[in-house]
Amino acid sequence: MTTAEQAFHVVVRRVIYEKAAARGQKGGSWYVLATDQGRASGVMSWRPEPGERLKLTGKVGVYAGEKELKFASALPDVPQDEHALLTYVCGRAHGVGDSLRDAIWAAHGEKWRTAVSRRTLDGVEGLGPQRLASIAESMHAAETEGAKGAAIGRLLDLGASDNLAAKAWDEWELECVPRVERDPYCLTDLDNVGFVQVDQTVARALGITGTDPRRMAAGLAYSVKQTMSQGDTLLCWDVVAAEAARCLREATPQQIVTTCKELFEAGVLVAFPDPDLGPDGVKRGRVGTSGAVDAARCVVEFVGGVEHG
Repeated sequence: MTTAEQAFHVVVRRVIYEKAAARGQKGGSWYVLATDQGRASGVMSWRPEPGERLKLTGKVGVYAGEKELKFASALPDVPQDEHALLTYVCGRAHGVGDSLRDAIWAAHGEKWRTAVSRRTLDGVEGLGPQRLASIAESMHAAETEGAKGAAIGRLLDLGASDNLAAKAWDEWELECVPRVERDPYCLTDLDNVGFVQVDQTVARALGITGTDPRRMAAGLAYSVKQTMSQGDTLLCWDVVAAEAARCLREATPQQIVTTCKELFEAGVLVAFPDPDLGPDGVKRGRVGTSGAVDAARCVVEFVGGVEHG
């Protein structure tokens, strides 16, 4: 039995099975979950907790004769309405039932989160320090989940993959969306994320094309790193310029040179004179990333120290 892909709002009961991603494999862990709507399985970038609400997008199938939701994506599904959020928080807190929830709402209404943050839930009988601390912890978790869901949802809207959006959140959390919207090429700082992937999805969705300075800087830095991956720490400028021209087809040679100078000034790239002459008898410079050059210097200094130690 299969259906078209659709969204399901579920509450996690427990994790039945977890299989971590293999080393070098993209994505999160494989989970099999028991939910209030039955069994669900798929890849998630975090381990869900009992009582956590999720928005799962996928298809309904059959496993061992029973219905199973096979999801392709998972997002936190935190209620937006304050009363519903209080119900969600109390349901995940220890020792807090419906009567305490109703008492908190009757005493503080829409401002219950402020009261919890200040630890001033006056007028609520039976709410001791431990229960209050549990409510505060659950509220903080729900707020974080809500922010995560909103951030990942925004990045998905911009064309990021589930894996890329999760990586961005894990790296920058609340800062991930502002950072990406300022310069989507910051995503290339994450492991296994390349210029082309970002350029053709998130950057394009944000209207960044052609010779936008952010695109020029990222494309040139990417060209240097790609060429260095062949084994050289310092690259002949002609090689760098040719690779950059291939990557940044809209840019003129002068625009590439200007961008390179800006990256020298910013300390992203470094330049060294080349003692050898080019094929036309003219001296050329050599270019490398500051990180790779610093690493090479450390190796040379270490080897020199060992030899003379």
